[in-house]
Amino acid sequence: MTNPSSPHRSQRKRRLVQPAVNDDVRRELDFHLAERTDELIDQGWSEADAEAEARRRFGDRQAIEQTCRTQERRRRNTQRRSDMFDVLAQDLRFTLRQLIQRPAFTIASLITLTLGIGAVSTMYTLVQGVLLHELPFRESTRLVNLWELSPTGNDIRVSKPNINDWTEESRSFQSIAFYSGWSGEEPVVTANGAINVETIEVSRDFFQVLGVDPLVGRTFTAEETQPGGTAAVLVSEQFWRDRLAAPPSLDGVEVRVRGEQAQVVGVIPTESLLPINTSVWHAAERSSDPSGRSAHNWAVLARLADGVSLSQARIEMNTIAAGIKATHGDDASSDAVTIRPIKEQLMGKSAKPLYFLFGASALVLLLAATNLATGLLARAIDRREEITLRSALGAGAGRLVRQLLTESVVLTTLGGILGSGFAFAALQVLQTIDSRIPRLDNVRVDGGVLLVTLGISALTGLIFGLIPALRAAKVDLRSAMSESRAGDTGRQRLWATMVASEVAIALVLLVGSLMLLSELWTLLSRNTGFEVEEVIALDIAVPNILVPDDFDPGLYAQVESRVAAFHDQFSQSLAALPGIAAAAVTSELPLRGTNTNGRICLVPRDCDGDEELQGYAGYRLVSPDFFGLLNVPILAGRGLSDSDHAAAEFVAVVNRTFAERYFPEGDAIGQQILSGGMDLHGAKPTRIVGVVGNILHRGVDEDPVREVYYPAAQRALRTRYSSYLVRAEPGALDAALNTIQDFIVREHPQLPPEVVTLEAVRVESLSERRFALFVLSALALVALGLALTGIWAVVTYRVTQRRREIGVRIALGLSRRGVFGLIFKDTAKLLIGGVLVGSALAISLTRTLRTQVDGLDGHPGVFLVSALILVIAGFAASWLPARRASATEPTIAMRS
Repeated sequence: MTNPSSPHRSQRKRRLVQPAVNDDVRRELDFHLAERTDELIDQGWSEADAEAEARRRFGDRQAIEQTCRTQERRRRNTQRRSDMFDVLAQDLRFTLRQLIQRPAFTIASLITLTLGIGAVSTMYTLVQGVLLHELPFRESTRLVNLWELSPTGNDIRVSKPNINDWTEESRSFQSIAFYSGWSGEEPVVTANGAINVETIEVSRDFFQVLGVDPLVGRTFTAEETQPGGTAAVLVSEQFWRDRLAAPPSLDGVEVRVRGEQAQVVGVIPTESLLPINTSVWHAAERSSDPSGRSAHNWAVLARLADGVSLSQARIEMNTIAAGIKATHGDDASSDAVTIRPIKEQLMGKSAKPLYFLFGASALVLLLAATNLATGLLARAIDRREEITLRSALGAGAGRLVRQLLTESVVLTTLGGILGSGFAFAALQVLQTIDSRIPRLDNVRVDGGVLLVTLGISALTGLIFGLIPALRAAKVDLRSAMSESRAGDTGRQRLWATMVASEVAIALVLLVGSLMLLSELWTLLSRNTGFEVEEVIALDIAVPNILVPDDFDPGLYAQVESRVAAFHDQFSQSLAALPGIAAAAVTSELPLRGTNTNGRICLVPRDCDGDEELQGYAGYRLVSPDFFGLLNVPILAGRGLSDSDHAAAEFVAVVNRTFAERYFPEGDAIGQQILSGGMDLHGAKPTRIVGVVGNILHRGVDEDPVREVYYPAAQRALRTRYSSYLVRAEPGALDAALNTIQDFIVREHPQLPPEVVTLEAVRVESLSERRFALFVLSALALVALGLALTGIWAVVTYRVTQRRREIGVRIALGLSRRGVFGLIFKDTAKLLIGGVLVGSALAISLTRTLRTQVDGLDGHPGVFLVSALILVIAGFAASWLPARRASATEPTIAMRS
């Protein structure tokens, strides 16, 4: 068996080149020795002595001959390379002249390639920057997130006692840190005013474990991470620049957050944020956390020890978790641990849609390249006489193919350069869309992306320029002069296949975008359980109140009364503003995606250890006007009232899902529950007084969950960070927005004046789907435009080639309508073939799309509408060529 790596080809080349080189060198040396011998003979030497002396003076002939052969080969190789570059330069000059002489073809091709290559370049930039680029953390492949695994198989946050046990017992990790699992926006007051930003609590060694060094300043000291220690925060680079004016030194730089002044001690680089949108980091250890093992409040970050694999770490952590469960019984709600690489955790659900959109962009490039191949084939037919003449003058098929490939590669390379510019502009647009894709703002079109783009461009030119070049270079000199301009059957079949392929690709993308549009429309039209019209939302944090330790009853009661007083005054002031009909407070806005939840007892006694008596539900704190303001129906019992104050019996309202799950007999009213460890009031029995309709709190794409609504007045401290809902008078929404903003700036300058409509919150909850729809729809429109351009170009060329035939038909009595029918018949063949193939592909790819986006429905109507759009647009693209054909003058056509 021949060794595939053996250099047979290079050996054959040497066998062809070396004899000529060897002969030339040998003749040259023989001539030199003969001349020297003749000189010696003329001096009186005998012939034999002269030859011997000449050889002696010449030296080692074999070595000299080898040196001369080497030099001669180098000279010839240099000459060959020079000739090759000369030929390439000649081809390039000829190509540029050809492109300049045919501006319509050049411009159309460049636009097509710019769109196709630009689409791929844009999506490759996103995939590379978001999914493939190395994370900006030291040895990021060793970073993992740890979660407790619930008995139902869901990942849940970790309790503080379990974190302590993991840290002490595990040997698989070099270090472990933790951070709050409930990050959210809260107001931070600077010299430039207040602003709502994402804040989070982290453990002292969080940044060391993460492998991030501050851009300015330092991380937390030991004194700043002790209970009651000095208040200190780290801020993001953007916050440092935008809100603090980027001081080079942080000495004396402070912000007011959570009711106290805190020293800014460090700045975290933009590319190294964790969680992604965080602006302010607090020290978690400043507040004591005596919560039990059922309080799942923390996320865990760990760095694998040297030489430890993920599987080894999983085995050890599951063993530790099982031991904790065996020791603490029902107090430990989990006996297993989930470990995920940090990259997987950061990307979340973004990876699949991005890969899918990248595949869709590749289809657009395929369509653009097919369009190019169609155009090159048509050009080759127009250049038959030129190619035939060049062949007759001695140009071989290889030389012709090389020239034609040069033209296609030059075109695609220029398209790649323009496509890179297109990608840069498209990326700027995509970054303005609120997509919630992690690290999107940090993505850039860099040198690597440009090289890949140019490589794809050149490869596209070679692959899709090869078939037209090979067909054009096939020249039969005897038949070329008499060949009919109508073209051969094989060429028509090739054209039909190319255009049908374009139609098929366009149909696939059109189906995908219409499916996303249909799904988004369905979600926007979905009943959320409440009315969003004329409702305004604003986030509020009660100012100048330091959050107390939940386990200090005296301070707890004191601060809670201050929080309740603030809400009473603030809500009355809002309701008194002109254009405002009602105002209500809620601990969390609907549709924000948050779901604060916990375990409850279904009877007013300790139910630990008895799963039959345990329940699980989300909970929210609301004021009495909440349900009426949103028009949430009261299904049973009553809603909340002003009489449900702090000194009254503790009551709650549950939603329908809660009542049906735990009280299926319809006897929820009057039942008592315990709210567990949500606050110091959790030990008080709470009586259910009403059942309300379900509200889609977690988003319009989520199903309702079990929820309990407690009066804000009875657990006021839980509304320390809350939101207000304000219903404007009919037709006064815009005026009310401005009025509320002016009121906050004037009366409460320490609060951020950020006011939005609840409708905007609803639309924002679908930002990821809107991003995917925007990108896929743009790709589908580009694909549709390219497919129609291909149909128009082929039909136009066919009409030109059939001009004489059409003229004869008109002369024989074919009507104007008949000419249209003749042209549309060809178009119908192209469209039918493409629609059939595209439908089959779309049905297959629909299954894939459903795995990327939940809730998609491949309704037959989507396929029908997509096909109808393509057919109508295809006939529209053929109308102008058909109109020109119908105006053909028979006498002129038959003379052409």
